[in-house]
Amino acid sequence: MSAVSSVPVIAVSSGEPAGVGPEICLRLADCALDARFPARIVVLADRSLLAERAAALNFPGRLRDWQPDLSPQAGTLDILHLPLAAAATPGRLDAANSPYVLALLDRALDGCQSGEFAAMVTAPVHKGVINDAGIPFSGHTEYLAQKTATPRVVMMLAGGGLRVALVTTHLPLRDVPAAVTQDAVEETLRILHREMAAKYGIARPRILVAGLNPHAGEGGYLGHEEIEVITPVLERLRGEGMSLLGPLPADTMFSPPVLERGDCVLAMYHDQGLTALKYASFGQGINVTLGLPIIRTSVDHGTALELAGSNGAGTGGERTSRSRQLAGGHRAGHRNGGAGGAGGSGGSGGAGGAGGSGGTGGSGRSNQRQPASEGMSAHVARKRFGQNFLVDQQVIAEIIEELAVQRGETVVEIGPGLAALTAPLLQRLDHLHVVEIDRDIVARLGKSFSAERLTVHEGDALAFDFGRLASTTASQLRIVGNLPYNISTPLLFHLATFGTCVRDMHFMLQREVVERMIAEPGSGEVGRLTVMLQYRFVIDRLLDVPPEAFDPAPKVHSALVRLIPRPPKALSVVNEAHFAALVAAAFRQRRKMLRNSLRGMLDEDQLAALGVSPTCRAEELSVADFIRLANSLT
Repeated sequence: MSAVSSVPVIAVSSGEPAGVGPEICLRLADCALDARFPARIVVLADRSLLAERAAALNFPGRLRDWQPDLSPQAGTLDILHLPLAAAATPGRLDAANSPYVLALLDRALDGCQSGEFAAMVTAPVHKGVINDAGIPFSGHTEYLAQKTATPRVVMMLAGGGLRVALVTTHLPLRDVPAAVTQDAVEETLRILHREMAAKYGIARPRILVAGLNPHAGEGGYLGHEEIEVITPVLERLRGEGMSLLGPLPADTMFSPPVLERGDCVLAMYHDQGLTALKYASFGQGINVTLGLPIIRTSVDHGTALELAGSNGAGTGGERTSRSRQLAGGHRAGHRNGGAGGAGGSGGSGGAGGAGGSGGTGGSGRSNQRQPASEGMSAHVARKRFGQNFLVDQQVIAEIIEELAVQRGETVVEIGPGLAALTAPLLQRLDHLHVVEIDRDIVARLGKSFSAERLTVHEGDALAFDFGRLASTTASQLRIVGNLPYNISTPLLFHLATFGTCVRDMHFMLQREVVERMIAEPGSGEVGRLTVMLQYRFVIDRLLDVPPEAFDPAPKVHSALVRLIPRPPKALSVVNEAHFAALVAAAFRQRRKMLRNSLRGMLDEDQLAALGVSPTCRAEELSVADFIRLANSLT
């Protein structure tokens, strides 16, 4: 096999001739110029159209007719010529060219099916003008499914750290509920699950599933689709081993703490899922059609008629690169956060933590930056995981000194990241447990440390059963971690439930979080977190850490804080559920007086009898006051 024939060939259809598609194709010459780009590119277009657009835009390269046996040349873009039906003017649609647009797709598809091409990338087309030509057309996804006799395909967009797939695609909103059937949801989930494994290398993907209605139906008060359609499918597929979370309210599903618990998102309809994705990655997203017998990707935007011919179009190189990755069978897991990246969604297990979270100010440290442990240095911090890696040697030494771990102790590190703490901890321990969500870091840890010394629990710290781990050890757990800001509060609440099996916890946190944890009554920082944690733990702020101790440096300072569980006999709440509900109600609207915020639980006379003014606010009460109020509830 020749060197030329062994290189994957990616066909790029140039799309609507009046739009930015031809310009995007010309910019692909940047990829053709790069000897490191591991694929050949052939653009399907009218040769004269590209030549005219190249001249108008001062394109520096050369156009050449496509011949499979010719080697790529620097500055040369290969063109597979298909003729226009009518002259094309930038920004002006002409229905006469609609058959030409579809002919580009048909030729690329034929080449993919025959093995001539390894994958196809599609530039934007204009659905309206194709339909004006009398050709029913609702989109690339549906067209390619019909052409390949594929009963169901899945439209998925990736970008900005998200992967979002859709149950329904280009439908009027009024038609969506009828299209969201059990069969549609189940078939989509099966395709998504299969393709995430086959194309992204995630053997057991975690899929976040949206509800259809506001608040996921609110238990049936806002719609029954969640109860009658979505939930039965999820339960059935969970029984087969799929990892599915939902149905979830769509408005909160796209919040970082939820997204970090999944590898991808399944939305019920177009705008439900793609609004968030395009906000996060407009112009940089990638559309991947799952379920087809071929590989097809595209840009995430339309024809941009107003930009056509203005040299304002972005490159399609990322999409072509993604097609190359898929065509070559390379893994592109969601945690790479790049062109095929995401997720939706990672996990709250830390992934290197959120350095830069907390603390008060510079401490005059010399900021001796420490290289990552051997084998861990090539990882790039990922914003979606809140990764800010601790690199200051003096800070690391001070943290290790504060921990004062001893051999024989059971220590658990959340989010080890690049092992800045992991390595020195292992020098002082016989064995260490770590909880990590980032699969790339998990793999690096496995290569850098012996499994006999380091147990890596891959998963979401918010879902990790610390009690179960404690039941297998002879000592209480000592937990340490550099926690991302976006999951620090829910993770602290989660860890509070394991107080009886924990000796102490040391965490790097954002200053705002630390100040809320240690706040005194009457201060503006007191909140639900303050009361719930101070009730269960003795909390001490140990060490202030400046932003420059991390890489990348965050915009805020950090602090190391220690939490020691109070002994059970010191926990005087009679009913934990009453206590939690009362505290939550008191702080739900911070500026409300207690007589209003606790209405329905305690009236003004009851508050006064318990020594609490009905006109004071929750932030003015001590933990003892909240305990007294909760214990009065029956």
